Amino acid sequence: MPENQVLVVEDHIPIATLLTVLAERCGAQVSRADNGRTALEMMRRQRPDLVLLDLTMPVMSGQELLAIMETDPGLRDIPVAVITTSENVDEVLERRVPHLRKPFDPAEVQRLITQMLAGVGA
Repeated sequence: MPENQVLVVEDHIPIATLLTVLAERCGAQVSRADNGRTALEMMRRQRPDLVLLDLTMPVMSGQELLAIMETDPGLRDIPVAVITTSENVDEVLERRVPHLRKPFDPAEVQRLITQMLAGVGA
């Protein structure tokens, strides 16, 4: 059985590294992008099973990426979990996605990844 593919979209290197380690501990193969535009290109080349997404990034924000994903039939059903510092995350998100606030509990992130990957193919 192939490993699940997780795309970490985070511009802050220490957080991206931690999210990568946590996803790998959940048995996933991880790719990383430091902005929404790069993530979009990567998703169109190889569809991930889960995207861990920051909202505040340069070039293209996570919010802009979510809006594009929502209108793209090839991307709209990719599971996304938002991990952000945004205080008003519920108001910012146009589609209902699970989210955690930074700073986060690593165990909570691993639970979220495990739960979301368990839903892949279900």
